[in-house]
Amino acid sequence: MLFRASETVKCKIEVYDSSNDLVTPDTITITITNPSGTVKVNGATPTASSTGKYYYNYDVPASPTEGRWVIEWQVTDDSATTIVRDYFEVEA
Repeated sequence: MLFRASETVKCKIEVYDSSNDLVTPDTITITITNPSGTVKVNGATPTASSTGKYYYNYDVPASPTEGRWVIEWQVTDDSATTIVRDYFEVEA
């Protein structure tokens, strides 16, 4: 998706177990990095909207770096850690 300065990016993730049921993991964090590699959100805790469903609202800066931004979710459950990456585009 394409976002512009001062818009809000609603980052979402759903967490499932091996039976394909939504679950609450032991830990979940989000990191957001701009196209120049600068971490803008570092290991923040997202909000749970219901079991296994999480979101984090990120406000694009007023003078953003244009290009592809990286969203990295780190989910840990039963000592196993999974990293999921997603992306969004910013245009000034």
